[in-house]
Amino acid sequence: MSELDLYAKYLDLGVRLGRSGEDLATWVEDKVRQDMERSDRQVERERKREEMELQKQREEMELQKQREEMELQQHREEMALQREEREMQKEESQRQLELRRMELEAEIKKLELGSRNNADGAGPKQNYVYDPEA
Repeated sequence: MSELDLYAKYLDLGVRLGRSGEDLATWVEDKVRQDMERSDRQVERERKREEMELQKQREEMELQKQREEMELQQHREEMALQREEREMQKEESQRQLELRRMELEAEIKKLELGSRNNADGAGPKQNYVYDPEA
């Protein structure tokens, strides 16, 4: 409601209440001033409420951003750990394969030596002990 509308409203009301002259003018001025102050306070409250709502939204957005950044960092760390684990498993598999290869090579050499000794007639030798009574 505009200020002129308020003056008209309170002037009409004041006249119906039997006010006139200086008393009517003072009463109308007080009522209009009170309404305007009330309206200003309401506008200020709404402005503060909107400001608080905007601040709340900004804070929620910042928290969401922080949560997303933390989740992304956690995901990156998990991926790095998985890569490290895969690399360690790969290295362990390679070590196991190398160990098995070396064992097989040793077994082959052992078998080759055994077959060479048997082919040369140099198999295991018996120890003969001289027994004069025999």
